[in-house]
Amino acid sequence: MKSVTLFRIAPALLAFSCSWPLAPPGPEAAVSYAEVGEVSMPVASCALDTNFELVHHTGRRYLRYLVDQLAPGTGRPAESYSVEIMRDRRGLQQINAMTCSSSRLIWVSDKAYQELLNHEVALAFIVAHELAHGGDLRPGNVYATNVTLAERELLQILTYRQRSEVVADQHALDLMVRAGYSAPEVVAAAAFILSRPGAEHLLPASATHPAGYDRLQLLEYYAARQYGATVVAR
Repeated sequence: MKSVTLFRIAPALLAFSCSWPLAPPGPEAAVSYAEVGEVSMPVASCALDTNFELVHHTGRRYLRYLVDQLAPGTGRPAESYSVEIMRDRRGLQQINAMTCSSSRLIWVSDKAYQELLNHEVALAFIVAHELAHGGDLRPGNVYATNVTLAERELLQILTYRQRSEVVADQHALDLMVRAGYSAPEVVAAAAFILSRPGAEHLLPASATHPAGYDRLQLLEYYAARQYGATVVAR
């Protein structure tokens, strides 16, 4: 099999009403914790992983703003989505996010919020990826007729579940472009996420997710095909 050159990055994802019609809340309004505790889940079939607990955090307002900006691209009303901040009970500090697509619940880790707070595009990409999981993701569609040979070879080594994550990344990029972000800045934001403390677990491949740099490479291939974007993430 032909080798694929991957990116190298220098060291260096419960409804509440909140409206931000002109601009998102500033960091000074979104950094403090209140009391931490359990919050009951209203949907019995959709519960947060027991390794995590919800955190009462003012940063939820900023995440709500991002959901409001990105959700219209899904074709569903923003009000149908909910977003919360979670914390790992085991003490792990990881950039992470989860979704319960059947109920459109999104949980973003406190570490993700803290690390990406000052990089809106990166935090928005985390949210957009989870929104994308709520759509009709068909991993078979990842093999577009105009994929490059290098892209096809990289896709062929992935499992079905891993390709689902690639499709979610692609749909997340689409959502962000519809919301006004540019494709190059989204790919650059994905690279930024991998460079942050707490992203180490995203680098190696797992049973459900491709290796971080493979995902980044595939996202750039897609951005180039769909939007003519040229990005060099280093």
